[in-house]
Amino acid sequence: MKTNLKIPCSPLQVKLLRFIKAYTAKHRYAPSVQEMADGCGWKSKSAPARILNQLVDLKLITRSSGRMRTVALTKAGEAGGKP
Repeated sequence: MKTNLKIPCSPLQVKLLRFIKAYTAKHRYAPSVQEMADGCGWKSKSAPARILNQLVDLKLITRSSGRMRTVALTKAGEAGGKP
């Protein structure tokens, strides 16, 4: 998969980032971890949970721990990973 990201992202990270962006634009709130798994075609919630942590480390999203649906794209995340 070819991307224009300046921040190095794996194809799975890009897939989840794009899903979050599209879902949030459509529904006006963030998807749950289960919806992320379903939307990306993954069978368990552990894959999106792990990738969400990676996206936080890359500063592409923010999250509030202990609360549901708090994933938000940063400016870099909104730009598809471009700083």
